[in-house]
Parts: sequence; structure tokens; C-alpha cells
Amino acid sequence: MALHVSVKFRCFVLLLCLQLVSVQIAVATSRPIAKPGCKDRCGNVSIPYPFGIADGCFLDEWFKVTCNDSLNPPKPVYRGLSVSNISVLDGEMTTEVGIATNCDDQHAADDSMTFLGKFTFSNKKNKFIAIGCNTVALHKATNGSISGGCLSICTAKDTFTNGFCNGIGCCETRIPAAISNLSVTVEDINERKNMSFNLCGYGFLVEQNSFSFSSPYLKDFKSKGTGTVPAVVDWTIGNEKCDDAIRNSTSYACGPNTL
Repeated sequence: MALHVSVKFRCFVLLLCLQLVSVQIAVATSRPIAKPGCKDRCGNVSIPYPFGIADGCFLDEWFKVTCNDSLNPPKPVYRGLSVSNISVLDGEMTTEVGIATNCDDQHAADDSMTFLGKFTFSNKKNKFIAIGCNTVALHKATNGSISGGCLSICTAKDTFTNGFCNGIGCCETRIPAAISNLSVTVEDINERKNMSFNLCGYGFLVEQNSFSFSSPYLKDFKSKGTGTVPAVVDWTIGNEKCDDAIRNSTSYACGPNTL
């Protein structure tokens, strides 16, 4: 009986130790790491290698981040876009992107253009949104050709469903894979006459878990589209395969989005 209790106790201790080790490994692998001697944060955002702020701290110019210390808290900026998160494990970065608008009280529509260069917008974690009545939002490729879009229609008598983009007041779709430059335009397909509840149409790409439609957006969304929304960017390290890159421990920084 004593032997049986002793064996069970040892198994329990072994199991506990294995759990503690797995937790330590998970914490260690999830902790962003900057190059030695380099700043690893900007405000509340971690800046892990291959990204970096100062010269010698990033892999190459595609991974250069600046820190806007004039804000409180400071904000990291990548190619003019504010950054709220960088993940090495996922090979992702969350940035703030602009909103295309078409308002009745404006002489011309305000398009939104975002240029990532080497990196691409995630077509799995983002969705393309159009908000408005009789509004079509289009996203265009680098050469100006239309790559996709969606149409939202409604009248003053429509009943809107908060939380859903079903084409009535709000529509949603996906973007193609490997889009690095995003140009968004919004068109009014039928003048919004006598629609005091909807003076603007909007079009934008947004991280799918960060947006849920609400009928008040028809009257005003993000200060008439002058604000920004978060979007997920996939990043890779050149064309080097992870199996090759991992052999160089000083520069290894592969995530699932790498080749």
C-alpha cells in the first residue's frame, strides 16, 4: 500500500514539473526579443527583432520602425502607419489604416491609400467593409484595376441589424491574397436624398475581430471617416526558408507566414 502511494506521489510530482516546464517554455517563446543593446519597446508596444528602432537594430530597411515620442504614450510608426502590435510567432503586425469616404457635404470623395511595399495585408484576418446607403466601396490593385469590393443599400424604412453586415447599411467581403498596396474608393450609386441618418459612405479594410456594425455608424463613423481602423499585416523575412534561417541563431526570426 505504501509503495502504491509513493509511486502515485512521484507521478504527481513529475506531472507537476512537466507542466511548470511547459509554462516556462511558452513564456520564453512568446517574449519579444530585441537585439542586444537595442530598445525593445516604444510606449506600450514591444519591438522585437527583426524590427528595430535605431540603426543596427533592425534586419534591413523594411523592418525599420520609428518611435513617435511626442505622443503620450509614445507610438511606434511603420512607413507612416501607427503600430499597435508586432508578433514574431505569428509573423504579423497590426497597423492603423485610413478610411475612404464619400460625404454629401464634401465636394469630392476622399480615397484611402496604403502602401506596404514588401509586406502584405492578411486576407484571413481582415475583412473589407462598406458602410452606407446606396454605397459601393472598391479596392484597387497597384495598376489601378479593380480587385474587389461590395455594395451596401438601404432606405429610411429599412430595419438595420446591429452586429451584422448583411448588405443592408453595411456589407463585407474578403480581399485577395498578397495585396501590398491598398487603394480604396467609395462611390454613391444613387444620391442620398432626404437621408439625414446617412450623410456619408465609408470603405475600409479592418481586422475582423475589431469591427461590429452598429446602425449609428450610418450617421457618423470615426468622425466622418477622419479616424483610422486596425488592420493585420503579414510580414516575411526575404525569400530564405525557415529551415535555413534557423541555422543562424543571431538573425533567426521566422514566423508562420515565412516561406
